[in-house]
Amino acid sequence: MLSFITNAVACISSFIGFVCWQIGVYNYIPDKRIAKLIWQLPCHILCTSYGLLHANLNANESMMIAKPDATHFNICYAFYYGYWLSVVYDFIKNRALKDQDFKIMICHHVATFIALISSDWLGFRDVGLHVLLLHDASDIFIMLLKLVVKYKLSETYVIFMYSICLFTWIYFRLWKFVWKLCSHLIWQKLIMEPFWDGKAIPCIALFTLCGCNLLWTKMLLQLMLKRKLASYEIQSYEIQTSEVETYEIQTYEKQIYEVET
Repeated sequence: MLSFITNAVACISSFIGFVCWQIGVYNYIPDKRIAKLIWQLPCHILCTSYGLLHANLNANESMMIAKPDATHFNICYAFYYGYWLSVVYDFIKNRALKDQDFKIMICHHVATFIALISSDWLGFRDVGLHVLLLHDASDIFIMLLKLVVKYKLSETYVIFMYSICLFTWIYFRLWKFVWKLCSHLIWQKLIMEPFWDGKAIPCIALFTLCGCNLLWTKMLLQLMLKRKLASYEIQSYEIQTSEVETYEIQTYEKQIYEVET
C-alpha cells in the first residue's frame, strides 16, 4: 500500500512539473505550434538519456519474463506517466491545433498509454522501457526537423536535418522496434503460444504502434518527394523567368540599336 501511494505521489508530482513547464513555454512563445515542440523536446531528451542508462537495448526472450519492482523502473514510469498525462492535458487544451497526422497521433497516444499501463501492471517494464526509448530517440530529431522548417532556415539545414531524421527513424522505429523487437517478442511468441499467457492487451498496443510507425514512414517519404517536386518547380520557374527576362532585354536593346542606326 505504501509503495502504491509513493508511486502515485511521484506520478502526480511529475505531471504537475510537466504542466508548469508546459504553461511557462506557452506563455513565453506566442506561436503555439512552436511552443508545443519546445516544451516537448527537452522531455524526449531526458527520457532518452535516462532510458539509455537503464533500458535493455537488445530484444531477447528474457524481456518477456515479468520482473519485480525496481527503483529505476518506478522512477522512469512515474516520469512517463506524468509526461503522457501532460501530453493529454495539452491535447485537450489546444485541440484546435490539428496537424496532418491528427488521427494517427490519437491512435499512437492511446496505444502508448495502453502499452505503458499494461507493461507496468503486468510487470513487463523491461519491454515497456525499451519501446519508450526507441520512440523518444527518434522523436528528438523529428521535432528538430519541424523547428528547422518552422523557423524557415536555409535549404541546407532542412536537407541535413531531414537526412538525420530519416536515418534515426528507420533505425529506431522500423529496424529496432518493428522488426527486431516486435517480430522477436510478439510474432514468435504468438506462433509458439497463441494466447501469449493472456497478455493480449500489450500485444495489440504494440501492433497498433507498428501500424502508426509504418504510416508515418510513408508520410516522411511523401514529404521528401513533395519537397523535391516543389524545389524542381521553383527552379524551373526561375529558369523560365530568367530566359524570358533575358529575351526581353535583348529584344529591347535590338530595337534601340535599330532606332539609333
